[in-house]
Formats: sequence, C-alpha cells, structure tokens
Amino acid sequence: NNYAPIVGPYDEANPSLLSSIAPWSDVASGKRLAIQMKDLFDKQTSDEFALALMLFFNRFIEKIPWVQHSIDVTWEKGLTNVEEIYAMVTKCGPCITKCLADENCKACIEALDEIDTRDQVASY
Repeated sequence: NNYAPIVGPYDEANPSLLSSIAPWSDVASGKRLAIQMKDLFDKQTSDEFALALMLFFNRFIEKIPWVQHSIDVTWEKGLTNVEEIYAMVTKCGPCITKCLADENCKACIEALDEIDTRDQVASY
C-alpha cells in the first residue's frame, strides 16, 4: 500500500531527492510518516492502527499531546532536541554514564533507540 499521497508532499512513486538530502524538509517528514504508518499498518493490530491514525491526525488535523510529545530525537521537533539533550545531560549525566558502562543497560538503551518510543507495544 502506498500511503504517501495522504501524508504530505512525499510521493513514493516519484521520490524527491530532497527527501534524502534535506531531512528537515516537509518532503522528508512526509516520507518518514509514510514509512512509519506503513510499518504500523503492516503489524495489523488495533494498537498499531490507532497509533498510525493518531500520527496522521497529529500531523494534519490537530495536535495530539500524547503523539506530539516524543522523547525521540526527530527532525520535526527541531531545536527542542538540543534543549532536551542538554537537560538530560545536565540533570542525569552521571546516571547516563553509569548506564552506558553497564552492558545490559546499554543494550536496553540501544534497543529503545531503534524504535519510536510512542509505540508502546514495540517499547515493551
């Protein structure tokens, strides 16, 4: 399924070079949303279906706080990423260092880094 026509200016059939070289652009954002929605719909669960719809509504209809506020670093958040990382390092630096030194804790962080933490099913 091609969801790209409904998720912004990105066209999966004729991908723009801009979507690859300018990750902050609307085209790249549409590409990320199209891929994310497809992955969620492919799982064929009610939780993933609901998350895909909320991501769509958050982007095009009205902001949904639960979806809008992600702890993940994203291009859509812009400079907010820098503020969040600075706050984490200044407030939790020693704990982060300790976690990254522990193999088990580091593996958990790396696993969470690979998914969208708003996806509660995947984050478990």
